Amino acid sequence: MDETGNVAAPAPAGPVCKLFEVRPNRALNSRGWVVFFLSIFLLSLSLAVRVLFLGYWLVLPFVLVDMAALAGVFYMLYQRSNIVEQVIVSGDRLEVFHLEKGRNRQWAFPLHWVQVKLESPQHRWYPSRLLIGSHGKWVELASCLTDEERESLVTSIRGSVEETKHNKES
Repeated sequence: MDETGNVAAPAPAGPVCKLFEVRPNRALNSRGWVVFFLSIFLLSLSLAVRVLFLGYWLVLPFVLVDMAALAGVFYMLYQRSNIVEQVIVSGDRLEVFHLEKGRNRQWAFPLHWVQVKLESPQHRWYPSRLLIGSHGKWVELASCLTDEERESLVTSIRGSVEETKHNKES
């Protein structure tokens, strides 16, 4: 992870024909998360101390428990916003990287056998699923994107795979 809180991506091996990168939309950096939490914490604590002086001493422990729960939720949201997914189409294979602090994963598929598909949801209120795989091994990607963005990404990845296959055969 670099100083801005982004997960460092691995350097691809060999010539890269196309690189696709998916990141969740993140409005705040790490400093922004801290400032936002501290402002909520200080406001809540000042109100709790005010009612403490009015004689309602049981409010303070509940505010502290609420702030601890809020800190936990903020931490989980911050960790979730640092996930990066990469699809690299190069040479004779398609590689998928899931980069997360402390839990990086990698998959490689032969270019001539790889399938990129958009699976329709069972119920219309669920999002579609972008799947990449071959020989029974599938990886789901881009769960942070909208259905329209997923459709566009599938089209782009398929086009890049076909272009790379065509260039290799020529």
